[in-house]
Amino acid sequence: MGFRIKRKETTTEAVRRVTCECVEKALGDLNHGDGLAAVHSVRKEIKKARAILRLVRPCMGRSAYRKAARDLREAAQDLSPMRDRLVTLQAMQDLRDGLRDERGATPFGNLVSALRQRCRQEERRFRRERVVKQAARILVRSAKCLGRLSPRKKGWRALVAGLKRSYRAGRRAYTEVIAEPTPENLHEWRKRVKDLWYQLRLLRRVAPGELENRIKDLKALSDYLGDGHDLFMLQETVGALWRGVSQADELGALRGLAERRQDRLSCKAKAIGKRVYREKLSKFCRRIEGYWDNWR
Repeated sequence: MGFRIKRKETTTEAVRRVTCECVEKALGDLNHGDGLAAVHSVRKEIKKARAILRLVRPCMGRSAYRKAARDLREAAQDLSPMRDRLVTLQAMQDLRDGLRDERGATPFGNLVSALRQRCRQEERRFRRERVVKQAARILVRSAKCLGRLSPRKKGWRALVAGLKRSYRAGRRAYTEVIAEPTPENLHEWRKRVKDLWYQLRLLRRVAPGELENRIKDLKALSDYLGDGHDLFMLQETVGALWRGVSQADELGALRGLAERRQDRLSCKAKAIGKRVYREKLSKFCRRIEGYWDNWR
């Protein structure tokens, strides 16, 4: 039915429907797709459900929120080792695209082979330990919990506090990145960006023309920050894999390439962030509330 609030449904109905649809989509991908290829899609659906859960968190009971959030987080964590190894390999392949040495060969071949071997090892563990079945059981339990969600407020009042929280947290994280662009600060910012991105996508029908550009900016911002974090993970992984002196030069070259690309991605992210978070919190929320009132 779509990742959006419909005009004729209540906020509670919308939150239950959308989060349950995310979990059902995750279950379908997990049970019927290729286990490894489906990991990214499953984690994406879980993140969408978690972002909507955070949207109504301020008007939910603490225990109800914690139970729903715990199940979603646990399912995602079961899949994270496979996801980490896949994105590290993809980051390596993207980094070496177009590179050739003086003999016309693509560099870092040994490293790519080592990263592929890590993926195969994780795939064997993934299937041997029945991670898919375990994650599926948790998601089934989560769907039942999400289907009973009952925010204590109705209409816009059920959403405004969570939206304020997401925008404020993203704005604060952006400020921290400007002051100190560490990998940890950039990664924390990305999590807050994704929350707001999914939440505005839920509200897209409220004012499609006005919200579309903000949604596109948040998507691009999330991608830049995500690519940068994947490169950070690649460097951490390579540092653990290659500890020998004979590989020091190749490791240095790889880190130089990764850091230069990270700098470019960080500059692009900060430029978009300045545009996305230029409004004061109060003005941003009043504007979205005005769209909501007109739409309803």
